[in-house]
Amino acid sequence: AAPSTGLQRHHTRPRGRSLDKERAEPREIASYNKLEAAGMSIQNPSHDYNNDGSLILVSADGRQAMVAAADGVSAGGKKSSWVVRELITIVSQGIDLPNIAKFTDATNRIWGTLFQAANRNRDVQTREGNLEIGTTFTAALIFTLASGERRAAIPNVGNSRTIRIRIGKGNFDVTELTWDDSLVRSLYEVGQIGKRTMRIHPQRSFLTRYLSKIQRKDDITVIEANVLPGDIFISITDGVLAAFNSDFEFQGALYTAYQQASRNFQVPPNVQEFTSTFMGMVQAQLSGLSAHDDATMAAVRC
Repeated sequence: AAPSTGLQRHHTRPRGRSLDKERAEPREIASYNKLEAAGMSIQNPSHDYNNDGSLILVSADGRQAMVAAADGVSAGGKKSSWVVRELITIVSQGIDLPNIAKFTDATNRIWGTLFQAANRNRDVQTREGNLEIGTTFTAALIFTLASGERRAAIPNVGNSRTIRIRIGKGNFDVTELTWDDSLVRSLYEVGQIGKRTMRIHPQRSFLTRYLSKIQRKDDITVIEANVLPGDIFISITDGVLAAFNSDFEFQGALYTAYQQASRNFQVPPNVQEFTSTFMGMVQAQLSGLSAHDDATMAAVRC
C-alpha cells in the first residue's frame, strides 16, 4: 500500500551516456548532511569463499565518499575472488579522497587505480593459465566542489550496477546510472530481446567487458551525476538483482527500505538502517535456496 505521503515510484534509465548536468540550488547546498555509508554482503552457501567485494570510504570531514561493489567472474572460481580483493585494496589505497575536488580529479584517480588493478588481473590470468579470471567493478564517488555543491563520478566495468535513489516532486525516483557490459544488454539495446528475457536468457551472465579487458580510458565508462540532499547512491552486484523476480519487485524493496529509514520520508534516511532493511529483504528472497549468487551492496547517503 502507498504511504501517506502519496509518493509515486518512477524508474529511470538515462538515454545514452550523457552527463547529468543539473545543478543544485543554493538552498539545497545549504541542506547537505555529512556523507554516511554502509554495506552488507550475503555469501553463496554452496562454497567457502565470497566472490563479491565492496569498498566503503568516507573522508574525515564527511565531504567526500566512495562506495563500490565488485563481482568475481564465476568461471575463474576462487581465483577471481583473489582479484576482487586485490582490486579493492588498490582502489582504497590510491583513490585519495581528500584531494578530489572536481570531476577530472575523480576520473584521473579512477582510471589510475583501475589500470593498475587490470594489470595485476592479467598477471594472475597468465600465472594461472585461465583468461576467465576477472571481476566487475562499479562505484559512486561523491565529492564536494569549491561552491559547496556535490557531484558524483560513476565508473562501471561489467554488469554490477550503481543506482541513485531520490525523493523529489512527489516521486520516489530510482535511476540506473550504469550500463551493463553484457551480451543480453547489447541484445536488449538493439531490440532483439525484451527486459523480461534478459533475466532468463541462457547467456545472461556473459560479459563483454570486465577488469582484465581494460587497456585504455575508453574501456572504462565514467559518468557524472548531480547530488541532492537525501539522495542515496547504491552499488550492487548482480546477485542482488537476481534475488527478485522483476525490476518492479526490486524497486519496491528499495522503496520500503527508504521509507523505513526516513521515518516515512520525514527525515534524512539512516543509511545503516536502509542497508540492513533492504539486504534483509534480499536474504528473505534467498533463504531456503541451497545455492545462489553472492549478493553485495554498498550505499552512501548524501
